[in-house]
Amino acid sequence: MLKLSKKFCLFSILIAIGVTPLLASSPVSAALSQNFLQVKTADSPAVYFLSHKNKRRKVYLNPIAYLNYGNKWSDIKIISSAELAQWPEAKLVRTANSPRIYFINNGQKTLIRKPADLITLGLNGEPIIEISDIDLDQYSSIQNNNYPEDDNNNNSSVVSSSLRVSSEMIQGANNNVLLTNTTGNLIGTFKLYAANDSVTVNSIIISLTGIYSGAIVKKVTIVDQSYSSYQAAVSWNSNTRQITIGFYNPLIMAAGEEKVFNVLIDLDNCSCDNQTIHAEIKNIEAINSDRTVSGNFPVVSTEFKIMSGNNYIGQVRSQEQSLATTNLIFNNGSRIIGKFNVYEDSGNEDVYLKRLVFRNQGGVSYYDWEDFRLLRDGEVIARVSEVNNQGDIAFDINYCRISSSFPAELTIVAGLQTDYNPQAQFDLSLDSIWAVGKTFNLSLFANINNLAESYTLN
Repeated sequence: MLKLSKKFCLFSILIAIGVTPLLASSPVSAALSQNFLQVKTADSPAVYFLSHKNKRRKVYLNPIAYLNYGNKWSDIKIISSAELAQWPEAKLVRTANSPRIYFINNGQKTLIRKPADLITLGLNGEPIIEISDIDLDQYSSIQNNNYPEDDNNNNSSVVSSSLRVSSEMIQGANNNVLLTNTTGNLIGTFKLYAANDSVTVNSIIISLTGIYSGAIVKKVTIVDQSYSSYQAAVSWNSNTRQITIGFYNPLIMAAGEEKVFNVLIDLDNCSCDNQTIHAEIKNIEAINSDRTVSGNFPVVSTEFKIMSGNNYIGQVRSQEQSLATTNLIFNNGSRIIGKFNVYEDSGNEDVYLKRLVFRNQGGVSYYDWEDFRLLRDGEVIARVSEVNNQGDIAFDINYCRISSSFPAELTIVAGLQTDYNPQAQFDLSLDSIWAVGKTFNLSLFANINNLAESYTLN
């Protein structure tokens, strides 16, 4: 039962005398549209502000609190008790001029000193309503059991060290329709902002909602605004449909710094039309941080429709060719170390090869070879100077178009170091293909077939 102060009793009298005729003529809306901001029920004098953004109601303690916002008595609308009951009471408030958060209850306010207080009071995840200084002054102060009320305590601010979470809407290609059997689909962009202090983030959980089965998602990748991967373990649980980002070392954000998390998914091949999918951070608990987390939870990104791509997109397949009858000596002492054919099997669209990554399964070392070249029909289409730190030979291709009628016949050549080991063995395999369809510009899955053949550099 709400306890009313003497000030609020005066407020009730003013309403009863001055605005009853206006209230009687106010329309009732079962839907409670955005126009319903100042409301009361017919059987109670209490007047509430409805925060549609946070789905909370906050009572005005007296006429001073009500009128300081510029409200008029005629703004108040009558709603039913059942409608009002659908709006939980606001519990956390702050003002625009201060970073402090207060817990309000029965006309009293309690200063929240640190994030642990939210857990102690059972308020973790509760939205924060912004009110005016005058409105806040109408509440009497009571002590936090662990920390006395002290306006001069510099450690009292929770919001000053908060982590703010938001999402950015995505204008996807093809009217925000995703096709199955495609890779690298951007479905979510989330932003983390360190408000006024450094923030440490240990892990983040992002949920994928709308899909019937998590099995449709084959792989999840998380990248920053430059599409570089974070130093983190990214796992996808198809049963819970949750992505867990666990940072190898805690992610530290300086005050005022923002981090962007783009969610990319690979969709498996299936007949699953008329599904939708969107990414969201469901609640505060989804972010493990040393600071208070704030945001309009659930923080939801753009919704996409999913359609089967079998009849629309290309299908890529590679087949390694045997070097058994090939003269491995190419020219100027270089060696042929691999031959591969890449096909487009569907006939739906031409495809463009963008990137090929090869990996050596043999014992040849970094000191044996160099100057890797990718050739199509004898012409060099890409070069790599050396093997990268992961042991990959990655070719970025400027132009290589493949149609269903003309597969790409690719040859990989390597130069030899001056003191190479002629007995060093190599077994080159194709590790990954990035191919993009001409019609829809979507990244496509590739069926990769390698042979197990070892050769020496001699």
